Amino acid sequence: MNNPKQAVILIIIEGKKVLLERRLPTSALPNHFLFPGGAIEEYELDHPILALKREAMEELGIIPIKFIAIKNFTGETGTLLKPFIVTVWQGTIPNKILDRGNPVFWESIEMVCRSPLESVQEMIKEAKKILSNNL
Repeated sequence: MNNPKQAVILIIIEGKKVLLERRLPTSALPNHFLFPGGAIEEYELDHPILALKREAMEELGIIPIKFIAIKNFTGETGTLLKPFIVTVWQGTIPNKILDRGNPVFWESIEMVCRSPLESVQEMIKEAKKILSNNL
């Protein structure tokens, strides 16, 4: 049986804003706005926190300090998505994804709830529900 590809997703929240990346035209899901993240390596399959920390460093040069794993989702390409809400991190968020060059920016949580991608909508709504006392 073939297991689906898995990816860790970083839902980085500061106040009422969330960090998004705009995929380049040559990327998977070109020109869409997505949460940063990336493929889980085989050695990380049973330890997604390792993937979270590795992807946060590779993509943004940050170290997640406070984070919450939320339920898994299936992405538009069939990838099993393992999202984490990250509310505290060490380091400075850059203006682009370090390993791919996609620009990053802060967007209101309410705007992200209207994303055309169902997986993005579902993940931000779940994050909003979990953090509702803090938002």
